[in-house]
Amino acid sequence: CRGDPSTTKDCWDGSYSFGECCPNADCWMGETFTYDFCCADRHGPEGNQACWSGDFTHQLCCLANATSNSWADILTSEIETEQ
Repeated sequence: CRGDPSTTKDCWDGSYSFGECCPNADCWMGETFTYDFCCADRHGPEGNQACWSGDFTHQLCCLANATSNSWADILTSEIETEQ
């Protein structure tokens, strides 16, 4: 999902939301950290360096090339399997 919730409003309805579908949804916070503020070409090939810290990287947030977890992956990740 390249962009943020405001860039493709037509895609998000009552059934689907940017936050549920996009692995990079946590990158964007209100009007402060937006796709334009962090990823616009005017910031260069690595985006706005003020946006990146820890897990929040240009690759995750701007390129959005991580895969989203399915509901099954999320559910089973909480199950302890060691005995």
